[in-house]
Amino acid sequence: MENTPSRPGCVSAFGILNIIFGGLGILSLFYGLISIPTSARMLGLGKEYMTFCLFSLPIGTAISILLIVLGIGLLRLKAWARKWSVIYAIFALFYGPLMTLVTIVLMLRGKPTTPEGTIGLIVGVGASAFGSLLGLIYPIFMIVYLRKPNIAVAFKQRITP
Repeated sequence: MENTPSRPGCVSAFGILNIIFGGLGILSLFYGLISIPTSARMLGLGKEYMTFCLFSLPIGTAISILLIVLGIGLLRLKAWARKWSVIYAIFALFYGPLMTLVTIVLMLRGKPTTPEGTIGLIVGVGASAFGSLLGLIYPIFMIVYLRKPNIAVAFKQRITP
């Protein structure tokens, strides 16, 4: 029986979470394509908001696909996956809040035509701000844990999964 160390637990967790978050991102693309036009009309959001959505949905899809690929790479202990996961996490720390800021600015320009639209706008702005703050937790943990020396060594040793 071989005495080979196993893959570090946090690497497995990040690999699995990357795949889950990537999959959810792809699913949200389909939801966005269906719901954004209706929501924009109800909230009184203009063409700028729709243009922003048309710009951000493909980027979000590419990021989701990248997360899935990185997740698989982490589970297979590929050094490139560790490196690019950290790069993704740093990118996410800036990209997420920036996209949220643009979303909130565009939403605040909305002119709802119904009381429900006004409530939806208020909830949307609050949810965007809260979601952005919550969304910072995962990349921070990924940066901290994947840069630990013992994790770096695990990727160099070709540990069996």
